[in-house]
Amino acid sequence: MSQNEEYKEPQESSARMEDPLLSNEDNSRGYSINDAADPDLTPGGVLWRFMYFGICFSINHGCVTSVIGLASSVLPDDLAGAQLGTLYVTYSLTALFGSAAMVTTFGSKWSLFVSTFMYCTYVACFLFATIDDVNMKWGFALVGAFIGGVAAGNLWTAQGAYFGETAKVYAEVTGEPTTVATGLLAGYFASQYLFFECALKLITPAIIAAGGSKEFLFAMYTILAVASAVGMVFIRDVSDKNQPKRNWSDACSAKKATGAIRLLVSDPRMPLLYPVCATFGVLAAFLNFYVNGKIVKPKFGVSYVGYLGATVTAVAGICSLAFSRIANQYGKGMLLVLGQLCFFGEALFCLIFDNDQLGHYLPLFLLYTVHGVGRSIYESTTRAVFADMWPDKSVQPFAFANIIISNGMTSATMFFIDPYLSKEVMCGIGLGSAACGVVGFYFTQRFEASHEFRETVVIKEDIE
Repeated sequence: MSQNEEYKEPQESSARMEDPLLSNEDNSRGYSINDAADPDLTPGGVLWRFMYFGICFSINHGCVTSVIGLASSVLPDDLAGAQLGTLYVTYSLTALFGSAAMVTTFGSKWSLFVSTFMYCTYVACFLFATIDDVNMKWGFALVGAFIGGVAAGNLWTAQGAYFGETAKVYAEVTGEPTTVATGLLAGYFASQYLFFECALKLITPAIIAAGGSKEFLFAMYTILAVASAVGMVFIRDVSDKNQPKRNWSDACSAKKATGAIRLLVSDPRMPLLYPVCATFGVLAAFLNFYVNGKIVKPKFGVSYVGYLGATVTAVAGICSLAFSRIANQYGKGMLLVLGQLCFFGEALFCLIFDNDQLGHYLPLFLLYTVHGVGRSIYESTTRAVFADMWPDKSVQPFAFANIIISNGMTSATMFFIDPYLSKEVMCGIGLGSAACGVVGFYFTQRFEASHEFRETVVIKEDIE
């Protein structure tokens, strides 16, 4: 690039900052002059619309995570295990073979609506959890888990695509770099997501303590889930208006359905980042299965499982907002490494101390707090890093699908094998995964520094 070309670029950016929408010419996002008077296409308007989306998303997903936490207490042990296993496996397979195709074909907004509405089925299936007929109980639970898994696989991929689209719009109307926009929006989204999850989890013990029935509790969750899904109809469509529409044959093609896998094998950065996402799945499964079941529940009772779970969510929500500011000032890489170190410390802490030493308020509070810090980084910074590394809209859904695959498959695997492993082995897996996460991210950064990635050409050519 010549010096004259370098000099012109900031002038164009300056013009864009003054009035990015007052132009009859098509721009990269496809806005027209009619958009200029839209108050939603101001920095504050874009941010408010994004936060409205975050509220709807968070309530819907919070209802699901709340009933997941209750599965083992309202279902027989064998059915609870089968249901959660079905949920995670279906979730991962959907993300692998179908979710990115749906987002690319129908757009992020309507994929979000369909996914949240399907998620309501999983919540509603718990209304039938107390019936006496065993066959019907199994049928409702497994069908709900299957539909919920399909919904989850689509939901998170659509969320990632919508996040990336909104970040680009926000960057355009503010004149800020897209990397700054992704860091800011990731912090806001994670805080909303974790706040509502925490609030909904705390409602459960409150209703039970007040004498409310399980039927009333699950009916309330179902109503909230349906209301939040309906709210998705009113989120702003921020997809590129110039993007050509795609048809069903494209969506069902083998190339599109396996786009996530082809991105994994064609871009060497992706497999290096897999341990970063997988570590959260390893430690979350360990905390929920072993620490909750073998330490917290026998020592303090089921109610403290909910309270400590809310502690994780609250800590993660508080940290996410602070980390979004830190990421913009000091970079996202430092925080990503910090998250892996939190998970490493969590596994090491449980390996060093026996269950009697861990079974007290202070060590448990510290353990769940550290997990909350690590989770906040996973929920916000990790997604922002993926959005920065794969900024192209045609590729981004497949990049976010790989987050789901790496984390979801790991969670499903650990869920099935943890009952047969000793605490030492589980902690060892957590330590190894966290160490691989740090090393993998280090080599990703070195790889980016020595190679120029303009686009993931193999994937982009395949899906056009």
